[in-house]
Amino acid sequence: QLMRQAGANHVIPLHRILGRYLAVRSTTCGASAHILDSFGELRIAEIPVYGTPFSGMTIKEAHIRRSTGLSVIGIWERGSFTVAAPDIRLPDNALIVLAGTRSQLEDLEKITGEKSSDDLVYILGHGRIGCAAATFLERKPVPFMLLDRAENPACDEHVPIYGDATIRNVLEKAGLDQARGLIVTTNSDSTNIFLTLAVRQHLPHVRLVARANSDEFVPRLYQAGADFVVSNASVGASILINILESKASAFLTEGISIFRRALPDSLVGKTIGESQLRPRTGCSIVAVEQAGEGSTVSPPPDTVLEAGCTLLLIGTPEQEATFDKAVKETSAAH
Repeated sequence: QLMRQAGANHVIPLHRILGRYLAVRSTTCGASAHILDSFGELRIAEIPVYGTPFSGMTIKEAHIRRSTGLSVIGIWERGSFTVAAPDIRLPDNALIVLAGTRSQLEDLEKITGEKSSDDLVYILGHGRIGCAAATFLERKPVPFMLLDRAENPACDEHVPIYGDATIRNVLEKAGLDQARGLIVTTNSDSTNIFLTLAVRQHLPHVRLVARANSDEFVPRLYQAGADFVVSNASVGASILINILESKASAFLTEGISIFRRALPDSLVGKTIGESQLRPRTGCSIVAVEQAGEGSTVSPPPDTVLEAGCTLLLIGTPEQEATFDKAVKETSAAH
């Protein structure tokens, strides 16, 4: 509020965004989807595979689109985003990225198995980001435990266990063996690597999510055994660059963007399947907007692309660039 009163056009509560990213990736029960962003009726969300009936299945075998209408965009696994394909398997430690409406997400939640109250997440670090992660879990609600060696004077909502998490006896007395998910979010990257290594050796099957304060530590945290790493630097930079450059795209989560493009003349009259956009560029069409007629969310492959419509696509920054290049080359050829 103070920043807005001071004249800021955009205020980014980065610690809340980072806390939310850490929290949703630490949950192990597929009871609810975490909405990354909304575009009109369209919702982009992610949901953990663990605890759902889809675990171990291929995307084709899971029949998510058939049973809910949702489009599977891809999966996150150990820092790698893979575009959806029928034969891709859904491992326990992955997140499914989905596109659809809120009601379709609610239909998915009815069949995903365990309740969030069956979960238990430990948060190592009660700074602003750890506090934000705890607040997010509290609202789900997901049971959690906070551990820090010092008091957070800015928080009077949570009561942590005080102790040094780098000492194994402290973690054992705090009941860490009961954890199903773990968030490592201290202000020191070296400490985060040490804790990730120590916990991964002690609890090989726990869902382990780590925070990187600097991008150079992201690969090291994955090597130490983290299932997911959330980088302060890249998340913040991507959000700010999109705003400052007024890009026709929006940063969703690390490595994924959603962007609008006018339908190229070369694709007018073709179906989405005939356009071959996903095989050619890796991007997925998540909605088709027609001026004055609203939008079609999660359109099926037989949807005909009409003149004047706008495509809402999702993909990595590299796939976005590939799309623009492919469209430019096709237009020049015509």
